[in-house]
Amino acid sequence: MNFDESVEDVERILWRDPSGVFCKMDARSQADYRWLVDRWSARSGLSPCAIANLALELAQRNCLLAGVADRRSHIGYYFTGKGLMALSAQAQLRLSWREQIRHEQPSWLLPAYTGLIAAIAVIYALALIGSFSFALSSAWTVVLGVAVAIYGFCLLPSWIVGLLYSQFEPYPLPRLDFSAGIGEDHKTLVVVPCLLSSTDVVRRLGETLEGLHIDNRGCGASFALLSDFVDAHSQLMDDDEILIQEAMGQIDRLNAHYGGGFVLLHRPRRWNPGEGCWMGWERKRGKLEELNALLVEPNAADAFQLIHGDTGKLSGVQFVVTLDEDDTQLAPGSIEKLASSLAHPLNRPELSEQRDAVVAGYGVLQPRPMLALPKGCAPNRLELLVNMLVDMAAGPPRVDRAPHNLDQDMFGEVGYIGKGIYDVHVFHRLLGGRIAENSILSHDLLEGAFVRSACVDDVILPVSLLTYHANSQRNHRWMRGDWQLLPWLFGVARAPRGERVAAPPFARWKIGQNAVRMLLPAAALVCLVLGWMTCATPVYWTLAVLATAWAPSLVEIVYVLLKRFRLGNLLSMCRWIGTWVLMKSAGLIFLIHEAQVLLDAIVRASFRMIVSKRKMLEWRASSSLTSQGSPGLLAYYRSMGLSPLLALAIASAVRVLNPNALPAALPFVITWLFAPLIVWWLSQTPLSPGDPPQPA
Repeated sequence: MNFDESVEDVERILWRDPSGVFCKMDARSQADYRWLVDRWSARSGLSPCAIANLALELAQRNCLLAGVADRRSHIGYYFTGKGLMALSAQAQLRLSWREQIRHEQPSWLLPAYTGLIAAIAVIYALALIGSFSFALSSAWTVVLGVAVAIYGFCLLPSWIVGLLYSQFEPYPLPRLDFSAGIGEDHKTLVVVPCLLSSTDVVRRLGETLEGLHIDNRGCGASFALLSDFVDAHSQLMDDDEILIQEAMGQIDRLNAHYGGGFVLLHRPRRWNPGEGCWMGWERKRGKLEELNALLVEPNAADAFQLIHGDTGKLSGVQFVVTLDEDDTQLAPGSIEKLASSLAHPLNRPELSEQRDAVVAGYGVLQPRPMLALPKGCAPNRLELLVNMLVDMAAGPPRVDRAPHNLDQDMFGEVGYIGKGIYDVHVFHRLLGGRIAENSILSHDLLEGAFVRSACVDDVILPVSLLTYHANSQRNHRWMRGDWQLLPWLFGVARAPRGERVAAPPFARWKIGQNAVRMLLPAAALVCLVLGWMTCATPVYWTLAVLATAWAPSLVEIVYVLLKRFRLGNLLSMCRWIGTWVLMKSAGLIFLIHEAQVLLDAIVRASFRMIVSKRKMLEWRASSSLTSQGSPGLLAYYRSMGLSPLLALAIASAVRVLNPNALPAALPFVITWLFAPLIVWWLSQTPLSPGDPPQPA
């Protein structure tokens, strides 16, 4: 039998899928199944037709027992994941230990991975400190050891990740064929949670919905603004009615022009004693929770002050796509890809017997975030530099394989970023009323872990950089939010009724990982300063600290240069290396200010959690940070004033305590003295935006 005949025979077997799903899948997913059949055929010594027939028999057997709707009745269930273990037993597949871990995902894998990283960090700290001589008391040695361990925990995993990338092969999520549109069985609503802060903002929100509709025309989705008023000292403000009328006008305009499909859902302000103001209940988390209640229980409309537009589109919604107002630049066709992925039986969420957890599939799927230059305005120098570095490192896109996502490849899920498509009924059942009021600010990670989240890697979400000033404010908010999740890590979080509620293991891992990673600037600063003041060989100590941060990237840069550039392209190579050095140095240049932002966020969050119980939901939209523009040079010196002051203090202390360390410390001291000037320069738009600036 020739190759073409073999492919046709395998295809014919796959089309006999008892669940009837294979014939409804898109061409890429069908090709992935055929590729997997060939892969397992080569591993077992059986023909591709024999492998396909074994999977078909397993699916037919389960169909008789559990019915056609069960995921195990789909032939594709036996090509990946836990179903592959059943096929392996029948076909005597020779799976490597990596493939067994990848598909079986044993419960011990996450604790083992966590323990491995922690052990490496401790060994690194003991080895590094033991290799140098310090004039430190026992207490200060412990402080240095903890700082070095945190430093290693944050940076050394990049070595492990690089190794594991070569060991775990990524598999794209299968999807159905929705090229003719999203059917009623998977009715999808696209919502943009937002604040009505001004008429200009409302007009821009209307344009955002229109752009989403145009880019996804024909997919059959509906679109909605999910809005609140801004925080206020009174429930009603003078311009509220103007804003509501403008929002209604935008929805009416869109419905008239496109024949329907647009809705406005607006909530009133409620008094929040913890925040000391009138505001939308629980901000974005509250918006989505009350929207889910409305979609699942139509009599729950009391939470909304106004529901206006093509309200019939709210009936029967199964999926919701949520996008922040500043992150809506999805590529055309993205909504269809997200919905068709979540609709596939292998991706549909399966609840436990108690119906309180997702045990298979996913409740939410998210696009893959990727840095991109902003639209509608000229990029600043920092954005141009980062964009050039990312583009040149990535090279031409790979079409022969999916990109790596280590969490998904190893653990079967990822940390949710708050933008994506989710199953309304599962989200409402597992998260409705589960989180206490006024307790958490960063809710995305927790929600994604409760319903299980995965990434649709071929749907890209462009993420624009902010100015350094705006980015620092956003990071401060994120750090406060991550720190407020610590009760969920330690199992002391309370549900609205007061009972303790436990977070899933993956959520605890990500919460702990984020909490340690945010300590990196402070840990790095302690490592450097204590080393300069007390180490007998400060230059070598400094080089060792830098090598930990730079060595993994040096391996990466050699790989990129060998793969990306042809012999003789010396100018391009030098330009890329210069950009890389500048970007890798940025973390050191801003080290003092980043440590300052970190400590302020931790102190504020801890005080509010333990003492005041107020301002737990303090928040500013990223769009409001972007609209501020870049501050002037004096503003940067005011906000980063601690950097030059502490730099002078460090230099003075080193000169007194360990003068031999001045050659090692002075380069850092000088950059910290001029850090505000460097930040201001990077935040400016070049005279010729089309030409990336040469690295300094």
